[in-house]
Amino acid sequence: MKILGKRSLSSGIRNGLIILLIIAILITISVGAWIILEWEMWMENILNKTIAIAYLSSFPVIVMVVQFIKIFQNLKNEKAFEKENTKSLKISYIASFIICAIYLINTIIILANEKLDIFNSSIVYPILMGVIATVFFFFGIGLLVLTEIYKKAIQFKEENELTLLY
Repeated sequence: MKILGKRSLSSGIRNGLIILLIIAILITISVGAWIILEWEMWMENILNKTIAIAYLSSFPVIVMVVQFIKIFQNLKNEKAFEKENTKSLKISYIASFIICAIYLINTIIILANEKLDIFNSSIVYPILMGVIATVFFFFGIGLLVLTEIYKKAIQFKEENELTLLY
């Protein structure tokens, strides 16, 4: 199976990401409207407040999906090592760290405001928030490393092209 070009894996992933983007935008709009219309319900207890705060993470997720669509579009066009891809990766790792911060703040808010009992389910939610924060932290680190690798590859590619010209 081809990785780059038309009718390739990168082309299929791009198409899947476009569908995911449309779904994410629709869900974000729907949930946002629900939160606005039912504001009092959302603000009556700490769990609902933290869910409303977690909703904010949908915006950087949408930004990340858009950036990955750009990357896979470049791969579809057989432009693997382009500066545009490093820009998209940089935006994506920043978005990932923002998501991490949102879930970390959520975890802190829950732990500071709830009487948690390890023998009932009230401990599950802050643990889940902490796990999600950790996942996005390491995802951001991975994207940061990948960005630097991409920069080096582009530098080598440009040096190689200059060598071929002389």
